[in-house]
Amino acid sequence: MILQSLYELYERLSHDAEYDISPPGYSLQKISFKVVLKPDGTLHAIEDARKKSEKRFVAIPVIVPGNTKSSGSGFNPCFLWDNTGYLLGYKPNDKDPARTQKTFRSFRDKHIALMSEIDSPAYHAVCQFLKTWNPEKAPEYPLLNDISTGFGVFQIIGETSYIHEDRAVKEWWLKEQNAKSENPAAQCLITGVIAPISRLHEPKIKRVGDQAESLLISFNDAAYESYGMEQSFNAPVSENAVFWCEVLLSRYDQPSAG
Repeated sequence: MILQSLYELYERLSHDAEYDISPPGYSLQKISFKVVLKPDGTLHAIEDARKKSEKRFVAIPVIVPGNTKSSGSGFNPCFLWDNTGYLLGYKPNDKDPARTQKTFRSFRDKHIALMSEIDSPAYHAVCQFLKTWNPEKAPEYPLLNDISTGFGVFQIIGETSYIHEDRAVKEWWLKEQNAKSENPAAQCLITGVIAPISRLHEPKIKRVGDQAESLLISFNDAAYESYGMEQSFNAPVSENAVFWCEVLLSRYDQPSAG
């Protein structure tokens, strides 16, 4: 029951930006602008996503797929979010416009290549936009000069959520993350979803039971194992569910047992 309660708590907190909790495979990034599209992929507007704080505008935290990209000379486009160079092929006062065009093409080609895998009209709208967008039009949007260092996301006109939050897109992203795991898949006891199962419920949690630090679930003796399953495969809980539960247990102080 404690795992189910923790999972339910995570589900509630994950929708509240105040807690800054992102699931595995996602990260919290500062978003400054949004590219608003019509359902057919036609550009409606490039809008400011920042909020006003005292006398200035600040980027808003948004949970997006993937993590902050590492620095380097190669091209590493993010999935459905990035800076103006990747999203629109434009940087104000650009010192290397030829490279900026290459970053945009890498972003465009990455997303278009996935069209057949992601059954989402919203995602297809992004791809259609990328196919037809001309970076030379970017200077027509003065906002881009103000948020040149910020990240942007995509949104369909009239929607309050972003395209990377579309259900089909999220399901595809989860499938991609699960494919990277080396652990066997089974039905998770918490979520009911077929997913890679965590071999160990790490990290250790403080003040659970009579130990200074303990694993939330563990099988450390063959007498407790069954059906040839070892370690935590005896109680199949997905890697994602373990992550969510143990982040909460590690983040919030625990009362002493007893």
